[in-house]
Amino acid sequence: MFVYGENGADGKSHNYWVYNLLGFSGTNSISANARHPGFPKWVWHKLKPNHTDTDQLTADQRRRLWLNAWDLKKDSYGKSMFPHPEAFADEQGNSAKTSSVRTGAHR
Repeated sequence: MFVYGENGADGKSHNYWVYNLLGFSGTNSISANARHPGFPKWVWHKLKPNHTDTDQLTADQRRRLWLNAWDLKKDSYGKSMFPHPEAFADEQGNSAKTSSVRTGAHR
């Protein structure tokens, strides 16, 4: 999924491709991220090839950006394909590397 970012460790805003591993329970999508280290993976969208998990975002930023991307207040095409994105929200920061970025008013 494509996610619009916010200021990261370098003080600039970047966009990301977010990769989650999915499994199925009947007809429901469930997370399979715990089955492979490094997932979920947040890859900085660049003009040149890039496949590495970013160190630009904190775990809290990843969770917030993930929820914002789904706009949970309304139905969308993406929600029909991925019906419960909020169930994946807490694990979005699990693979986050330590970042020097702080959220809030103080820098």
